[in-house]
Amino acid sequence: MIDCAAFVADVHRRKVTHEAGHAVAAVARGGRVIRFEVPFDDFSAGVEVVGQPLVTHASDPLDQSFITYAGLWATARWMVEREADVDDMRDAMDCAMADHSAGAASDVAKLLTAGVDATAPPAGWDAELERLWPRIVAVADHFFTHGQLDHAGIASILPRSLV
Repeated sequence: MIDCAAFVADVHRRKVTHEAGHAVAAVARGGRVIRFEVPFDDFSAGVEVVGQPLVTHASDPLDQSFITYAGLWATARWMVEREADVDDMRDAMDCAMADHSAGAASDVAKLLTAGVDATAPPAGWDAELERLWPRIVAVADHFFTHGQLDHAGIASILPRSLV
């Protein structure tokens, strides 16, 4: 039998990790996070959530595609670490893209509009995100535990050299 509470928490943590990827990438590239919000879906209690997970930031337009990609990458990296049947980053990225491809405002649509193929990102992006991964996890853990996080909180988790 499935543990509904654990399932719901796992879904929420994956969403939080995705948004943490965007937030950490924005701050690491010199941007400022304005809003970090991930509504909690409690399917087992029949709670209907209004609104989508959201990170808004003020960042250099040249960094926008990297920041968008970072959310997909963080979802994929989380899947490789946490899901027993996913052990390949390429397969995980395919799943992350499928999960974030609905609508013109989706991460996948934004990347395609910018001419970026998430399956073959520009050189250096994956390595930069791999270096940021411990910080992405720390930001996600903080948000998951405390339910809120602002720019100062995110910046305090990053090393000074990245802020």
